[in-house]
Amino acid sequence: MIIGVTGRIATGKTTVANIFEKKGFFRIDADKVYNDLRKSSEIMNIEILSRFGSLDKSIILKKIKNDKSALSDLNKITHKYVVREIEKLVKVNHKNNIILDVPVPVERGFSDLADLIIVTNCNRNTQINRIMKRDGENSTSAETKVKMQSDEDYYRNLGDVIIETDAINEADLEKIIEKEFII
Repeated sequence: MIIGVTGRIATGKTTVANIFEKKGFFRIDADKVYNDLRKSSEIMNIEILSRFGSLDKSIILKKIKNDKSALSDLNKITHKYVVREIEKLVKVNHKNNIILDVPVPVERGFSDLADLIIVTNCNRNTQINRIMKRDGENSTSAETKVKMQSDEDYYRNLGDVIIETDAINEADLEKIIEKEFII
């Protein structure tokens, strides 16, 4: 079985993926795949450099915060490489139950691979507070990160299962997952 988990920033998707991994699922983390590719994929880096004039994450982040088309361009460049790697990992690990941890859901390489999609969700204030605590950022910076993403309805429409994470701790979340998925 392949379960995909996605959701907006700081809604609990990593925690959900961690629980499935703890229960024996092979985890494919799209962020990790991307970071590995940044170290190993010369061709992807050449495309990023060509578009952004730099490979420095802080410079790229500044550009995408100020320009939605820049974020779209970055996604167009990187997603094709990340998807290719995810498909390879799924093929190699096809005998295992797999959890796909994907913050930016795409049709090819996520929804077409997943038997079931879980979307994590929480209210905006919870997101902002989690980002501030996790990343040590102020509320303005945290709000900017939230605004860069697709809205709640976009994610909700993708999900077969929606898990609300506002007032829930990790132990309770694990119980919900064990009950819902009988693992």
